[in-house]
Amino acid sequence: MSKFKLIFITLVSFILCFAAFTGCNANTGLKSDYLITIDGKGISKDEYLVYLNEAVKNFEEIGGSDIWETDFDGKSAFDTAKESALSSLKMVKLTIMKAEKNGVSLSDEEIAASEKEAQSYFEQYNGFVSLDVIEQVMQEKALYNKTREKILSEYSVGMSGFDEFFKEFKEEFTEVTYSVIYTQSIETAQEVINKASQGVDFNTLLDEYKSDNNIYSLTDELSNISDILPDTENIKRGTTSAPVETDKGYAVYYIEDIELADEADIRQNAEKAYEEIEKNKVFENLLSTWEKETKIEINGDVFNSITKDNIDTE
Repeated sequence: MSKFKLIFITLVSFILCFAAFTGCNANTGLKSDYLITIDGKGISKDEYLVYLNEAVKNFEEIGGSDIWETDFDGKSAFDTAKESALSSLKMVKLTIMKAEKNGVSLSDEEIAASEKEAQSYFEQYNGFVSLDVIEQVMQEKALYNKTREKILSEYSVGMSGFDEFFKEFKEEFTEVTYSVIYTQSIETAQEVINKASQGVDFNTLLDEYKSDNNIYSLTDELSNISDILPDTENIKRGTTSAPVETDKGYAVYYIEDIELADEADIRQNAEKAYEEIEKNKVFENLLSTWEKETKIEINGDVFNSITKDNIDTE
């Protein structure tokens, strides 16, 4: 897992938070082919589909193709992706409306880079929408990033909550090396644990209970290993876990080594992540204010008609 994973998670969380304050009107039967209008300016379904395609790909990268069978608090994964894409689109549109006021525009080089990115995107996804639409989206996203950076450069971030944040952040960089034995019953798992507690070497036990599922050595960060080990607070080198039920059977984990990354490097990365989180809070408040000042209408007929087949290009 990358050391910048937490920063990425905070950015995703920020977009999902923005989805929560959709103060726009969802109108069914609007006399328009547009999917959404912002202060009377129409935005096409095809433009939205570019955002939706990216949301769908991100969901699948995180959860695999099975993600679409997942329920998100009573809402389907695809409906959640649709709302996330709509929020991303609104976030870009509301921000670039502030570009001129803040003296922000794209240079010829930045426009050319956006066009190159659009061409690559167009070819990668088999042209499910026109190249002109993709170029517009890529240029607006570039303008969004530049405008956001300019606006937030005027805000200083307070560090009053950093120490508490740093305590939690450090776990992202605690690497744990472990081995695991999978057994078909909890009784056999307990048998493994009893032998380990009596001093039998875990490598010997790995060989004794050998199967195709047994993993001899893995290294993971503490925050990630918490997905498979319920009790991570008491992890110590040379300890064996209680039986853990998994889809492969009952697992017994043996902690071989624990390594903490360099403290200075951790703090530097933590400061970047904390600053990004605090800036996201500032920007979320700005977006909320801008949205209240803007008339946004969604064409419910068009929005509700969109299915995964609209962007399934593979």
